[in-house]
Amino acid sequence: CYWHTTLLKLWWGTKNLERNIESLKKIIIVSSYCEDLARVFYKEKFEVFAICFYNSLNLKNYCKKVITTKSLDSKSLFRILKKIDPLNKMNILIGSGFTETISEDVISKRNNYGNNFETIKKIKSRSFFEELQKQKINFPSISQQPKNNGKWLIKEYQSYGGTKVKPYKKSLCINEKSYLQKFIQGDLISVQFFVENKNIEVLAICEQVTINSKKGLFLI
Repeated sequence: CYWHTTLLKLWWGTKNLERNIESLKKIIIVSSYCEDLARVFYKEKFEVFAICFYNSLNLKNYCKKVITTKSLDSKSLFRILKKIDPLNKMNILIGSGFTETISEDVISKRNNYGNNFETIKKIKSRSFFEELQKQKINFPSISQQPKNNGKWLIKEYQSYGGTKVKPYKKSLCINEKSYLQKFIQGDLISVQFFVENKNIEVLAICEQVTINSKKGLFLI
């Protein structure tokens, strides 16, 4: 009876270890556009689950499951995550499009490959620019006051990938959720990158295509 109990415990412990190892190789990527990130983790032998706004052409080739959604709130995201990973044991990475809109920590106890919730809150506030200044990182001038000289953009702190960004007009209201930023003439791009300490690895450079500059409509 003693040996039977011991063997049963060893078997159960082994099964739990196998489940934990299996969960370590699964990741949920939550982002408006997931293909580049999905490809990276797929090549690293991860089983990828994508939650995104846009189901791009090759995304399904890198994913176990793709879920598209237009719901930006934390509660909707909680519901989707619970269906995919009810035990909160998978890895997770939250990217652009969701970091700017979530109001609660949806990461839970999952192993996080992206920014923590405190950092997520900081990057969608004025303190983000204060941190850039502290680190002596250049960026186009920002202001809370209406400007007459040159071209300016009005942007919400929750803006991402050209969304919630418009050319500034005097008729537009600047409030606590928005700010003005100097428009710099040049190529419209965004850069995706990984950072660990001071090591930076560029993942992708994306072109932003202006489809209606007067209305401030941009696409990645």
